[in-house]
Amino acid sequence: MKKSTIIQRAVLYTLFLGLLACQKDKVDPFTGQPGNPRFNLLFDNEENVDLDLYVRDPRGNVISFRNKVSPTGGQLDVDCLCDNCPQGPSENIFWPLDNSAPKGIYTYWVEYYSSCSRTRESSNYTVTATYGSDSEIKAQHKGALSSGSTTRWTYQLQ
Repeated sequence: MKKSTIIQRAVLYTLFLGLLACQKDKVDPFTGQPGNPRFNLLFDNEENVDLDLYVRDPRGNVISFRNKVSPTGGQLDVDCLCDNCPQGPSENIFWPLDNSAPKGIYTYWVEYYSSCSRTRESSNYTVTATYGSDSEIKAQHKGALSSGSTTRWTYQLQ
């Protein structure tokens, strides 16, 4: 075999291994299980602020820290409480990837549950609605919260 052919094959093999490594290293940027659908809250200032994620499914069931599992299969699997955040400052609510979630309109929002310190502080947040095992982003909302709750957003699962 010619030396140039061996080099060409070595280069192609190296490129192929590089592509495999890139696919393997593709990481879901969110904490918690992926889902169909999935709602994820990321925030900062978890030492001083407790933010909570809420999702109402099309059948009227509300999932949050108060009710972690819905009869429709949705569940809260990541909950952050005043710097007790083993998975980071995030919350995650998802339905299984098997497409068993009810079709219709999901309403989701964030509530400022409490201040973890003596002073009321604000926290920046990002709420993302995703779909599928690759967490395809369907909607994303950013802001800051120092009391009350955010706007209520909707996502329609068809």
